[in-house]
Amino acid sequence: MIQQQYHVRMIKSLADFRRSATLWDDLWERSSCAIPVARSGLISQWVEQFASDSRLVIPVVESGERFLAALPLVKTFKAGIVSTGSNPSNAWTLCGQLLIDTGENADAIMDTLVSAFRQLPFSILWLDYIRFNDPEWILFKKSLNSLNIPSHWLQRYSTAIVPLTAPSQQGEPSSRWNKKQVADIRRRLKKYYPPGEYRFEAFRSPDEIQRLLPECFTLENKGWKGNSGSILRRGMDSFYLQQAVLLAGTGNLTVYTLRLRGELIAFQYCYVAKGHVFVQKLSYDPDVREYAPGQVLQLFINEELCNDDSMHSFDFVGELMPYQKIWNPDETPNGQIVLPLSTVVGKSFFFLYDTLMPVVRKLRYRKPSHE
Repeated sequence: MIQQQYHVRMIKSLADFRRSATLWDDLWERSSCAIPVARSGLISQWVEQFASDSRLVIPVVESGERFLAALPLVKTFKAGIVSTGSNPSNAWTLCGQLLIDTGENADAIMDTLVSAFRQLPFSILWLDYIRFNDPEWILFKKSLNSLNIPSHWLQRYSTAIVPLTAPSQQGEPSSRWNKKQVADIRRRLKKYYPPGEYRFEAFRSPDEIQRLLPECFTLENKGWKGNSGSILRRGMDSFYLQQAVLLAGTGNLTVYTLRLRGELIAFQYCYVAKGHVFVQKLSYDPDVREYAPGQVLQLFINEELCNDDSMHSFDFVGELMPYQKIWNPDETPNGQIVLPLSTVVGKSFFFLYDTLMPVVRKLRYRKPSHE
């Protein structure tokens, strides 16, 4: 039996990465990663927006004319002096995903990728917004352990993911949903949304979405995020318009809206790929909070998706919030992974971080004494 040969390529610039876009997107298609912002065009956009002065370095495992595994990294610094490889993800969008072709010899491929870390021009790796239970990260941890590479895994929050199952009866909620709370949403729908005066729509074409998004941004800015964190307040409207064009062009974006008497009162900006929906941005009109516009829109979305056999889950992406529990979601842990590379600085920094940070966290979150 011939042993499969795997080779490591180091992509060392954004220009080099763009030349490999077709190979990258082919790997994304074959991987278990569903979030479409892990495609090449979206990573390039993220780097241009958030890390234009940083060095992009991507270790890639390849065989023949195919990429088999890859982890995008950009150079940052911790403590001002410790060179760090970070995955290109932040609260605006999660592009920094680990990709692996699990149809091949996944263990050997992952070991090859992790072994290549010694070639990276960093002292440590600092990976954020990582879903520990995703298959590629389970493989990653297994490989670190088999190669005796220490690592620090810190869970920060859980994310709600709603399985999409067919309704128990036509027009009735899924058997998983909280029937009492869903019934309350339906009562508000009947009370505040007269037939013919509201409209639920899903937009997918690039032209339609480009025309719609400025109205959505204005609505978000009207709510609590308008004080500091809205798309308009942070000057991120051009970024999202460009992202929307890229995603809609490949069929990976849906913008859901709810209108009442012609006025936009709620929207969701959702990534869509491989049978999964990821809500990246959402908002509602605070002037009609009593009407529960966000929950009414969510009900319409969930019902539509549950009746689509090609859809598997609705992913709330961020930190689990109480209102999401209406849909009885599964919960997946999200967090941070830190590991040293083969430098004295990296190993020393990791030792201090791994030793001291658990103590600092305990002191920070220790309940005050009432004595």
